Amino acid sequence: MRSRTVGKTSALRRAKYNLTMPTFSGTLRHNDLEGGFLELVTDEGDVYRLEGGQGTPGQRVRVRGTVDQGGFGIHMSGPALKVESLEEV
Repeated sequence: MRSRTVGKTSALRRAKYNLTMPTFSGTLRHNDLEGGFLELVTDEGDVYRLEGGQGTPGQRVRVRGTVDQGGFGIHMSGPALKVESLEEV
């Protein structure tokens, strides 16, 4: 019986986590690999390939979205950041 309670608690924690997407701040840059795409270089130095965001290289932005660690793509430049919102700061 106890294991079922733990399982339900874990599911609730995962659901709560998914309600709040992480936010990243940094600078956009263009990567010429495979036809070109936008990357976000965060203030901490991490680099994410943007999926779904529009911006200009050199622009300072705040991006809200989810990181897809396991995804594969033709760009092969690091984890993809699926953009929910992107705003200039």
